[in-house]
Amino acid sequence: MDVFDQPRCRASDLGFPIPDSPHACSVALPTWQSVIDYEEGVPEVMAALQTGYPRFVLNPLVARLHDNVLAEEGVGGELFVLIFSDDDAAARCGAFVEERLPASGEMRISANLVFFRSEKVLAVAREYWRYAGDGISSRAAEASLAGMLIDTNEVDEARHIIQAAIAAEHGVDPGDVVLLSSGMAAIATVHRAFQSLHEDGRFVQVDFPYVDAMRVQRHFGARQSEFVILDEEGEPSRDYYEIFADGRVAGVFVECPSNPLLRCADLQALRDAAGDAIPIAIDDTVSTSRTVEVLPWSDVITTSLTKWWAGSGDLMAGAIVINPHGSRVEEIRNAIAAAKPSTLCDADVIHLAPLVDGFARRVQKAGDNAAQLLSLLDAEEMVTKIWHPTVETVENFAQIVKPNAPTTALLSFRLQGGERVAARFYDALVLNKGPSLGTEFTLVCPYVLLAHYDELAWADELGAPRDLVRVSVGTEEWETIRSAFEHAFAAAKNLA
Repeated sequence: MDVFDQPRCRASDLGFPIPDSPHACSVALPTWQSVIDYEEGVPEVMAALQTGYPRFVLNPLVARLHDNVLAEEGVGGELFVLIFSDDDAAARCGAFVEERLPASGEMRISANLVFFRSEKVLAVAREYWRYAGDGISSRAAEASLAGMLIDTNEVDEARHIIQAAIAAEHGVDPGDVVLLSSGMAAIATVHRAFQSLHEDGRFVQVDFPYVDAMRVQRHFGARQSEFVILDEEGEPSRDYYEIFADGRVAGVFVECPSNPLLRCADLQALRDAAGDAIPIAIDDTVSTSRTVEVLPWSDVITTSLTKWWAGSGDLMAGAIVINPHGSRVEEIRNAIAAAKPSTLCDADVIHLAPLVDGFARRVQKAGDNAAQLLSLLDAEEMVTKIWHPTVETVENFAQIVKPNAPTTALLSFRLQGGERVAARFYDALVLNKGPSLGTEFTLVCPYVLLAHYDELAWADELGAPRDLVRVSVGTEEWETIRSAFEHAFAAAKNLA
């Protein structure tokens, strides 16, 4: 099924993979109520899910391999197993569990396998799986199930193609590009690296972050993190110099722009306050290196290759780009290596290599569509708020945007009439509806409900309301996107 021509958007599409692939990273949640029911764990909705975002829902291929391994290698009383990308990841999972609950006799680690005797211990390990992003990938599971052998020379060549393409975007050597099993694995690796340079130091998160980026800081290492929110002009809620004054900050994480509020920090002000002593990690996933240049203010860049670099929506991958001009570059290179990054598996390397060639084209096309959608939303009287870096924190965005760059293809908006009207709009929208972003096809979701359902009041206080609608604009013909939005607006107006 081609999700461009037949988007998964109707109630009957609930739980189907987006795209139609055994490795799909999104799943159809086609009605507002289905999103709420998913968050509430309603049995009928959970049973309908054929897949889900791989860190949250086990891919069926991974689940099948787990069953096989448990049957073949489990010992008496072991009920579950998790398979990780490598032995180091499995050991980290074990340490995470042991730190949180007495698991003596309830958990066994064997190479990259972690076996469990109770659901309680498994539940804690699944938190690690979600936050760290280094569980086995669906393609690695598929290769294992099929006994597939992959030519190492082909893998080496493909890996070089990917690293060279990313390096060229940033003007660095391919050796300063580290490929990992997911974007979250990139963030978690940088966190381990920065923490190793300041073992009891805390972290600072600038602006409303992707949900699990914050949880890495609060659940791993010293488990200390301070949060700084930006206002619509990009001014921080606390002075950076004041925050950094005690000398106890191990590192700073910032997304430019942020997700889902699409705000940008003043990176020059942040860098000036941090000086040479405090390393800064900047995530450029949302706008991509086609649109923004953040290397001059960063010690490392993290990015999710799952998104625009792949574009296909059926692959998990991430990257770290090390700034070779950073004041602590050798120290940080060594720390990242010592943090033992979970390497992108061979099967995913082979799949990703030909996709990176289309990166520039799809970012440009999606950006062109996003520019037209922004104009449509701006002219629509039902839209009361738009979040996009051309609307908020404009001066800070101007600091990092490249000349003649494509418009950022992620945006959020709010409708007059609140959640009732937003739900009617969403239900009527004939575009793919589910989690994730950066796919060639447009993907829409009520992001705050999906990411912050257990902390909606907190999110609202920080400017992210529960009725926010997030759109990852795709590469369809503009007419397809325009007509879908106009149809949905008409439906919402009938309700209003």
